Amino acid sequence: MQYLLHLFLFYSFTNMKNIFYLSIIALLLCIVTITKAQDIKTIKRTVSASLTEEYEVFKNNKKIKNGNYWVFDNNKQAIVKGIYNNDNKDSVWTYYNNNGEVIQRYNFKENKLVVNNADAATIVQQKFEIAHTATNAQIEPAVKIGGTNYGFYLLYDERLIPAKLKSETRLSTDTLSYIFTVSALGKLERWDVKTVNSYGDSTIQNYSIKGLPTDAYDFVPAKVNGTPVESKLILYVVLNIRQDNNPAPASTNIMTSQKSN
Repeated sequence: MQYLLHLFLFYSFTNMKNIFYLSIIALLLCIVTITKAQDIKTIKRTVSASLTEEYEVFKNNKKIKNGNYWVFDNNKQAIVKGIYNNDNKDSVWTYYNNNGEVIQRYNFKENKLVVNNADAATIVQQKFEIAHTATNAQIEPAVKIGGTNYGFYLLYDERLIPAKLKSETRLSTDTLSYIFTVSALGKLERWDVKTVNSYGDSTIQNYSIKGLPTDAYDFVPAKVNGTPVESKLILYVVLNIRQDNNPAPASTNIMTSQKSN
């Protein structure tokens, strides 16, 4: 009986010690969590004409992204959700269309496109060009990480549309194309903007790729028979451009976009 009593007291004491240690650990974790929350600041910044980013930084180093990252459109719809770790994209990022539907998921730890769905909600369309393809080759076009809609509106700026096109007095259907030259490593090498109107007039202008939004550089390279190759990925929209019925300067032009058939 005495042996059983000693055994009971021993286990009781041991369990109390375990509970004590667990309580200390839980308390320390709470302190760390609260301290970390106090050290984090959320920064909001305009990315482009229609997109805004919000991201977390440590208060003692606001230039380095650390923590959650979002991009919102003009309707406050989240179209990007991800995580930064010491200014590097980490884990799986999710990209949405304007209706909140998942378009893509990309694993930045493994550099792998996990989900790639067509975006039925966007007016942005795409095509591609790959030189020197063999007969009956298996071709995989380059992919803009984030989707066609996000890729286009990251860079969209009405100032890139030629003044001549915007001042058109005739009813005109025009195509505005962003032409990205993507290397076999998935790196953006060149960016051209091309416009073509209904009357055969066209312009093409090369723009610097320095200083673009961070996400503008992210691509999955094209492949021919499983081998990565350089290619061109073209994102484009069809614009209807017309003047108001009343005489007005070019700055009052009405511009609407549509899907082409």
